[in-house]
Amino acid sequence: MQKAERSKTTILDVAKESGISKSTISRYLRGDVVSPQKVVMIEQALRNSGYVRNNFAQYMRTKKTDLIGIVVPDLDNPFFTKIVKRLDELTFAKGQSLIIKTSNRSVEREQEVIQYIRGFRVDALFLCRSQLSDSDIQALELDIPVVSIDKSYETIHSVVSNNFDNGFLLTSHLIQQTNAPVAFFFARRRE
Repeated sequence: MQKAERSKTTILDVAKESGISKSTISRYLRGDVVSPQKVVMIEQALRNSGYVRNNFAQYMRTKKTDLIGIVVPDLDNPFFTKIVKRLDELTFAKGQSLIIKTSNRSVEREQEVIQYIRGFRVDALFLCRSQLSDSDIQALELDIPVVSIDKSYETIHSVVSNNFDNGFLLTSHLIQQTNAPVAFFFARRRE
């Protein structure tokens, strides 16, 4: 089958290729139980026909996108890259996909990319070290679960680290364990 034809392959083409009914193939694609023999035949027909699932059609039927959005200031910082990587692993394991956008540490751009991501009808949104204020967040009228990472908010769930307290606890532990002088330096992050 030529490329142009392969991209327009429908579930009916897969049914013809496999000899299995459209409804059984549809059940298989939804993740419902199908006999092992039919699974082998369906998967072979899917490969041979070049069928590509239409995720937009799936959304229209189920009203669920299985998309998660994440906004990070940039991808140059290894901290954000690790968060994106781990969130991608978690979403993939749950059969979901991740939409990643950067804000370039700009309030205006962050508001724009949040609206862009919302246009995909994401099931949840993560904001990494957001530049937005509580009132900015409220003004967006987000109707999905939102989690802030590394910045505390009163209006949404927040996961933050406290490096100062953690540094103090670590230093105290080292002093107690070693009885040796310990120097501890920290730099305050510029806001």
